[in-house]
Amino acid sequence: MKRIALSLMTIAAVTVMVVGATGAYFTDTETVSNNVYATGNLSIKTDSGRFEARPMAAGESETHRFVLENNGTLDIGSVRISSHNTSGSYLYNNLWVEVNALSGGEWSGKLNNLNNRNLGLSFSPEAKRAVDVTVWLPASADNTYQNRDARWNFVFDAEQVR
Repeated sequence: MKRIALSLMTIAAVTVMVVGATGAYFTDTETVSNNVYATGNLSIKTDSGRFEARPMAAGESETHRFVLENNGTLDIGSVRISSHNTSGSYLYNNLWVEVNALSGGEWSGKLNNLNNRNLGLSFSPEAKRAVDVTVWLPASADNTYQNRDARWNFVFDAEQVR
């Protein structure tokens, strides 16, 4: 009986191997090469020079037009403007400014409060937008402002479209 069981098991094993070896499936493989995920860039530039007003009297104003250009490859969704005092002067803290983004928004207030103000601008690559900035010392300024200067940086920050 042992021999019969062993023989049946051997026959079954050989049958499984023969059937398995002849039951092949066809397969194929395709490789997709050189896949790329590239990011764009955001680049804002102004070619309008710097703001400069000399010599000014109390109550007088000076306007400068900044032309912003999107030199990047992505759409700009918003632009913000700030002023950063570089002189620590008394005069800087008492100047007033009006910012007018010609195709966006406007803001008016003390120059030292011009901090991260949204201009309401959005534009595509290679497009340009104008921003007029007017600065003045109020007519009520007294003699303590004579013969002083203020120095600051205007900073334009761009953010991509989301």
